[in-house]
Amino acid sequence: MRRLALILVALCLSVIPASAAWAQQDQKQDSSARRDEAIHRLEMVRLYRLVELLDLNSDESARLFPVIQKYDQQFREIMEQKEQAYVKLNDLVKQANPAESETNRTVDEILSLEQKAMKVRESEYRDLRRQLNAEQTAKFLLFEKRFQVELQRLLNDVREQRVKGKMKIDKKSK
Repeated sequence: MRRLALILVALCLSVIPASAAWAQQDQKQDSSARRDEAIHRLEMVRLYRLVELLDLNSDESARLFPVIQKYDQQFREIMEQKEQAYVKLNDLVKQANPAESETNRTVDEILSLEQKAMKVRESEYRDLRRQLNAEQTAKFLLFEKRFQVELQRLLNDVREQRVKGKMKIDKKSK
């Protein structure tokens, strides 16, 4: 009987690390799914507000949305590549003696991605001008700027609340 109990304990102990690894993987997937869902909701809010601001009817919206979404996707992909390049550059800078050639290549990659992002934006605005009149195009540009500032402010507020919440938890645990 004692031997059976030891086998069960050993079996449980061998399963715990695996289940922890699975849980960690699930958390990463959940986090990614939550992030994707939040991005989708923000895009829907943005498009809804654009329809109101630009006073678009359903036909105009149906023509405009695919253009916006196409360029948003391209821009998002470039920004992800750029973020990865910045992480790589940060890792290089933290090294004692980073390879100059690798550092230069990474800096060049970031600059190239910035130029690529600008070209995507130029193409987007060129296509938008085909869909919108001059006043609507101007309103669109102004809206995009305000929306980005508003979004950044919101993200900063969330970060600040997390820090405050963490500080409260840390104080309670002391």
